[in-house]
Amino acid sequence: DLGRSGGRQFVDALLDSEPNQLGDAFRGTLYQQTRGHPLFTVELLRGMEERGDLVQDGEDRWVEGPSLDWETLPTRVEAVIAERIGRLPERLREALTVASIEGETFTAEVVAQVRAADEREVVGQLSGELGKRYRLVSGQGLLQMGGQRLSQYRFRHILFQKYLYSSLDEVERVHLHEQVGTALEGLYGAQKIATVAAIAPMAPQLARHFEEARIAEKAIHYLHQAGERALQLFAYQEAITHLTRALELLLDLPDSPERAQHELGLQLALGVAWMTTAAPAPEVEKAYTRARELCRQMGETSQLCRVLGGLSVFYFVRAEHQRARELAEEALSLAQSANDPLLQAQ
Repeated sequence: DLGRSGGRQFVDALLDSEPNQLGDAFRGTLYQQTRGHPLFTVELLRGMEERGDLVQDGEDRWVEGPSLDWETLPTRVEAVIAERIGRLPERLREALTVASIEGETFTAEVVAQVRAADEREVVGQLSGELGKRYRLVSGQGLLQMGGQRLSQYRFRHILFQKYLYSSLDEVERVHLHEQVGTALEGLYGAQKIATVAAIAPMAPQLARHFEEARIAEKAIHYLHQAGERALQLFAYQEAITHLTRALELLLDLPDSPERAQHELGLQLALGVAWMTTAAPAPEVEKAYTRARELCRQMGETSQLCRVLGGLSVFYFVRAEHQRARELAEEALSLAQSANDPLLQAQ
């Protein structure tokens, strides 16, 4: 009964109509992709079976294959979405295309800025025609940022967002990512409240936009912010992911004092993140050793003290006590030479 189907309950019931070993993570992602829409759910599963993303084990139970492709839309699903998007007037289709750059959840004010349109007009289009008439988006509420009110919306199905995004060529995506990133940067960063505090939660999203826009310097800056914030929240694996990606992007920049300074900050943060893993990881030694080289190149005494202290803790935890003591004494000697009471105390 398709009139009664839909939602997570439908997704679970459909999967359990055949023997399977598909866990909560797979079921949750499938629901996120389809929102329980019967055609989307059935066709997405059928496509994954045909591609070998889902396979049957020795007991004829469906299990996940070596890799899962959530990006490829089955032909019937793509045809349905294309038909619905094709009904839209051009102005609405363009607004949704800009929204797809930001993601499944997006901001009306960003769409308005990128399209150079009136904000009230865009809100009217999203809540009125696109929301109530075409049922392609839904309002998620308002976010107050200082004196700025931001209107949050979400695509009713993430597959609509993916279809619109995939319809853009590479050149269009690069330009739109830059425009969306710049608009978000302005909306979140130009508040009267402390800029870093305001924009830090947005750092991963901003990093993604500027990386897709091929603006490496800004992507590195926001990945560093995202890594530092993850450290503060004890999300160490997330911090490692952000900081490692920032270092990979940094390698493509020309050698300069500014690049060395950026790398030093990233290596120090990465050393702290790796230090929190269950066992003293060799990545700790690698990060701090590179940071030590950079400090000596740049004449950074205070940072060198931090690096030596971090290495000392690393070797102490590994029970290499003599080496740990030597590094700690070297750090203390540097602090005393700099006549810096704070460094001495550390």
